[in-house]
Amino acid sequence: MGCLSVLAAEDTDTITTAQIVSRTVSAAPSCADWRVSGVCFWLRCSLWSCSVKTSIRISHYVPEAVVSTFHDENTHPWVDYGRPLAKQLLRAAKSQLGLPVDSAGTRTRDDRRDRNKLYRDLDVIGHPTGLLLSMLGSGSGSALCPVDASAFKPFLSSYLDAMVWRAVLPIESLYVEAWVPGMREIGHWPLNSWSGLYPRDGNVIQQHPVKGAAVLAQRAGDITTRTGQPHVYESLPTGGTRIVNGTLVWLPPPLVERNASTGTWQMLAPVEQQTCEVFGQNDSTLLKSWGDGRTSSTGGHVFNLWRPYSCCSQEGQFFLGYVGM
Repeated sequence: MGCLSVLAAEDTDTITTAQIVSRTVSAAPSCADWRVSGVCFWLRCSLWSCSVKTSIRISHYVPEAVVSTFHDENTHPWVDYGRPLAKQLLRAAKSQLGLPVDSAGTRTRDDRRDRNKLYRDLDVIGHPTGLLLSMLGSGSGSALCPVDASAFKPFLSSYLDAMVWRAVLPIESLYVEAWVPGMREIGHWPLNSWSGLYPRDGNVIQQHPVKGAAVLAQRAGDITTRTGQPHVYESLPTGGTRIVNGTLVWLPPPLVERNASTGTWQMLAPVEQQTCEVFGQNDSTLLKSWGDGRTSSTGGHVFNLWRPYSCCSQEGQFFLGYVGM
């Protein structure tokens, strides 16, 4: 995705919905990667005859979800939506689980005893632009694909997923990837690694808090872009095709670390980034770490998850196939 462009002039540790939309739009020319990717063929039949129709297939990345990592619900960096939502979900979690869902105690002890270990709470919320993109991507001749993820919808909350995210139930430790170094690594093990993707909970072995936040965001993206994972969550639209508002949409594949063709990331806060990237950059030979200059005084970070969509307008009753470019 090229070199990163970071604008730090007016950055703060928090962000509003309007700023999320504004910073997403500013990064769209770089992150969307819009292109014509083929021609779709349709069979259109009337009472007396059938004919073959065509439509242009387009491909581009879509800001599908906002992923926020935070120290506690009172310091959630998305102040006008994520923070009040986190407080509601925390109350719901306490009621449903019948247990005190307060990670601050465990987190504080861990942070003080082991500087290499970091814990953060997290949520994955449908991007605010989702409804607008669905409207703009509808109908024949549209230049954008409609998004199939509901705007403002919580897909994952570490409060509702408390038993697994806090490793009270060590289900994630049963995966072989959690025990074998180099498997599903965020980075290039053994030369450079930010941390392992597994176990996919809120504890990460990482000295740099910004890299730690990125690792947790990658874990959340990995969970929510797959079905049947041992977590309390709802999956983002992934794999296969759907008809959305008169448009045939190819949904993105599951997110895979270091693979830009499955999804990319844009930091929104505390620093605005106007390009997208995959996590795991090898900065071992650089004077500055990847996360330097991006730390947050409250421990909160906000990222856009951009995922690749393809689509073509529905021009007949039967889809015959497409020719790629």
